[in-house]
Amino acid sequence: MKLLRSKSGFPILPHRVAVELKAKDSFEAIRELCGLLEGDSDVVDIRALRSALIRRERVESTSLGKGVAVPHAHSSGVRSLIMCIGISKEGVEFYAADGGPVYIIGMVCAPHRDFQDYLGYIKKLSKTLGRDEVREALLAARSPVEVVEILSSKGESDAA
Repeated sequence: MKLLRSKSGFPILPHRVAVELKAKDSFEAIRELCGLLEGDSDVVDIRALRSALIRRERVESTSLGKGVAVPHAHSSGVRSLIMCIGISKEGVEFYAADGGPVYIIGMVCAPHRDFQDYLGYIKKLSKTLGRDEVREALLAARSPVEVVEILSSKGESDAA
């Protein structure tokens, strides 16, 4: 499957996007998004990846407020930096400081050697998802391809 890199530089594949997350809490959401990566050629050990993400989430919630969370981790379970997006219409309990549910989850995973890229993607994704128009468009998206298109068109001002 072809990697679609948005103008904002996000490495997005439609099969790494879930527009109808069923998860009720952060740990279920991480497991559900990791489920999208089963059999993915960039994942060498899904269990190691899932464990790293859950371990990181237990340290401190990755909720950013405004209904957004960006769970992230380094892991030997991935070959290269990958990103998943999950959208929940019902909201997910992320134990956020603002007490509100999370509707948009951007999960970032990278091998240990990609530390600088990893930090850059977390920063860029957090900034993009912090924009009202991006969140509104993502919540209205009905397909993974639409999510990719939204991040491409509305995320381009973050490319600099």
